[in-house]
This record gives sequence, C-alpha cells and structure tokens, in this order.
Amino acid sequence: MTRVTIRDVAKETKLSITTVSLVLNDRPNSIPAATKQRIFAATKKLGYVPNQVARALVTQQSNVIGLLIPDISNVFFAVLAKSVEREASCYDYRTLLCDLDNSHADPISYLRMLYQNNVKSVIMAGAQDQEYCREVCSAMENFGMTAVFADQRVDDERFDWIAVDNRKGAMLAMNYLLRLGHRRIGCIQGPESYSDSRERMEGVEEACSQRGVTLDKRLIYNGDFNFESGVAGGTELIEKGATAIFAFNDMMAYGIWEAARNAGKRIPQDISVVGFDDLLFSKFMSEPLTTVYQPVEEIGRKAVQILMRSINGNRNIREGILLEPTFVARSSAVEFKGENM
Repeated sequence: MTRVTIRDVAKETKLSITTVSLVLNDRPNSIPAATKQRIFAATKKLGYVPNQVARALVTQQSNVIGLLIPDISNVFFAVLAKSVEREASCYDYRTLLCDLDNSHADPISYLRMLYQNNVKSVIMAGAQDQEYCREVCSAMENFGMTAVFADQRVDDERFDWIAVDNRKGAMLAMNYLLRLGHRRIGCIQGPESYSDSRERMEGVEEACSQRGVTLDKRLIYNGDFNFESGVAGGTELIEKGATAIFAFNDMMAYGIWEAARNAGKRIPQDISVVGFDDLLFSKFMSEPLTTVYQPVEEIGRKAVQILMRSINGNRNIREGILLEPTFVARSSAVEFKGENM
C-alpha cells in the first residue's frame, strides 16, 4: 500500500504543499478556518497518516514524552508510568520509558539520547539527591527541554514539579503507632540523600517531638526503597527489639514479612508494620498493610497536564503542586499490650 503524503493532500485540495504542511504540522499561520477544514476533510478521505519522523524534523519537536524512572520493578513507578502513558495518549503523545536502574544508569546519557531523537519533553520521576538533581536540571536546560519532576520537589525555578506531602504522611503513620502505645518503633528509611526520605524522617521526628517521645536512633535502618532492604532492615530491627516498624515505602514493608517469618515472629501479634504508598498488593497481604496512601495515578496524570501547558505555551508561572496523603488503617498494626523497655 502506497503511503499518502502531504503532496497528495495538496493535490486533492488544490492548495500549496506549504499551506497544507503549516496546517498539518500545527505551525503558526493565518490560514482561514474553511481552508483548514478542506485540508482535514482531504486527509480523512485519502487516509493520510502523519509521518512523525518527518514532522519532528520540521518542528524540531516530537510528540513523544521521555519518562525517566528509578526502577521499573518497583510497583509504584510501574503504576506511575501507566498513568503517564494513559494521560499522554489523550494529547496524542506517546511515552519513551528510560529505566535508571536505581541510579546505576546515567540520566544524562538518557537525556542526550532523547535530545538526539528530537524528544524535548521530559518527566523525571522519583526523588533524587540535590546534587544529582542540579546536574539533571543543567543538562535539561542545555538540551532545551521542557520538563516536570514527578514525586519530587525541586528548588530550580526553571522546572515544574508535583509531589505528595511526605512530611505530613510520615507524621500520620508515626502518630498512629504512638497512639497504639508503641515506643520502640523502628524505621526503615530510603537513601538519606533522597529528598522524600529526608522529608519522611522529618515527619517521624516531629511526631515524636510533639508527643514528648525520644526517637531511638539505633532503631533507624538505612534502606534502599526495595524489597531486599526491607528484609535486611526488618531482620535487624526485630533483633533489636522493635515492637513496630514504619517502612518508608510499601516495597520495604513487604520485606518485613519475610524478616518476621525467618525470625519466627507474627504480624501483627509480635510486630506491627506500617508502610507508605498503598500499592495494589498492600491490601492483599496475609495481614492487609496499614499504610499511607499517596495518589500515584494523580501524580502521573497531573505531571502530563503540567507538561502540556508548557509545551503549548500556557505556562505563566512555575508550578509546584503538593498533594495530600491519606492514612489507611488496616490490620498489620495493632495496639501494643506489652511493656515498653
């Protein structure tokens, strides 16, 4: 089957190739609405399908969004990617997924690859350390990219962001465990250099301070936001006598089940567990996970919407959106009835 081209549409409408190209590539023009309708009618009649490679060469901008995520095996980011893809399709955009493999891959090389393929619209997902973030922002500016940071607040005035209120979410979790009578509360945090992990720890400390409780620093384990660090952290904290553990994401919370099983402990009878995310599997655990819900699908959807406003020239001020977390009480955390040492 022969591909229908702009030349064929021009011949059908008896208009110049330039006129047809301006309309179909959505370039600035003063072409009358009636003429545009003739062109669109001809494309429908002929079955014209835009050549996206050729369009990108003309506009220097493809209808592709580069989505950089830390780890596709983390369910949180898989859901985020799905949400971005679904919302982008509403604007006739597609996504190109770049998995950073928890910072083992170089984001700058991915940005360079996107730039070389005329992809200048980017969503950077997941919290990173500030030095890393500054390098990424500088590269984006050098490549002339429009970008939104999802699941991270950034200080750079050049770029927009959307995230959940991590500090408040952690306070909700910690206050719940304190109300249940727990005092030997262990925490499995993410990398200390990551902003979301730092913000959640700030929430933990504030909750303890407000209730006059001393946070035992020996019960803080430095994790990596993955299942394996949940197992390792859970094992160490159980050995140290924690009666409850607050994992800074659900993936690490799942690992505590493995740690408890290995130690001959039961959840929640012997140890209470609280997570952060409210991923799909959390309500299907053997004891449904008490956790902090963050609206990951909304984060992905709104990140695309913010990006589209910038692409279409409707960005007047920098956007920073902080979403509210919601506490979800299930059966993995119960009242402490023993004696706090």
